[in-house]
Amino acid sequence: MSEPDDPLKRLEQAEPHRSVSDELPISVKVPEPRRSKARARMAATAEERDGGGVAATLWAWVGSHKVETGVFLATIVLLTALAIYLSVDPGPGRVLSVVVVGPPPGQDLQAYVETRRRALEDVAGGREIRVAVVTFRSAITGPRIAEYSLPAGVELEEAIVGDGVTLPESVKGGNKVDYAVEEWRLHRLQVLETQRKGLTAALAASPSPSPAKEWYTNEAAAVDAAMARLRDGNIVFGAIVSGPEDGLVQLQQNSAVLLVDLAPVGVRAENVSFRLALG
Repeated sequence: MSEPDDPLKRLEQAEPHRSVSDELPISVKVPEPRRSKARARMAATAEERDGGGVAATLWAWVGSHKVETGVFLATIVLLTALAIYLSVDPGPGRVLSVVVVGPPPGQDLQAYVETRRRALEDVAGGREIRVAVVTFRSAITGPRIAEYSLPAGVELEEAIVGDGVTLPESVKGGNKVDYAVEEWRLHRLQVLETQRKGLTAALAASPSPSPAKEWYTNEAAAVDAAMARLRDGNIVFGAIVSGPEDGLVQLQQNSAVLLVDLAPVGVRAENVSFRLALG
């Protein structure tokens, strides 16, 4: 009886040096799942940036917040353009720098006044429009500054007012300078009256003698002196003026004027920080 035909055995007999296992594939390549092109691009881009991590997360956030990102970038561009514009073209009314006109702290006032008067004399006859800080020999009232006779072409830009105790301030000049001075006087007086009430209460509550009691007493005396001047009305110590150089020289010749202190050429009144030639 013959053996049944076995194909595997027949193959081994025909090629004794090869086994059936040689015919089987070493590995089978499993195809990757299909991905959309958009996902593939996003994955590749994320891998290129630092291997993912924080950069990939940030990039994904930007991609999902396009409107917010656009607004932020547009704001940065506008602010940068505005900064460049302001630095190149200040435009009318914009103040890029302040020029101090007046004696420096500690300066000998008599020597300063003499020096600045000589500088003013050097421009006698000149027609160039200049700005100057005027110091009066003694304080005057608001109505008096409104009636002040100025040389031809010279204009009152600001009146310099003070209570004689705190640092002086300036109010706008013009046709209604006396109203501006009076408004400042009344407001300042109201402030000091409120301050005086507080000092009175503090003095009553402070033990005597004590450093606090002494300090409150000195402050009360200063406030009283300031209120007395405000009630008297002589609170205009000087002015900021503008006009032709020769007109400013004529203003210096007024007996009520101590000094007409010229600002540098080209300086406008709103750029001036004043210091009066007073002790």
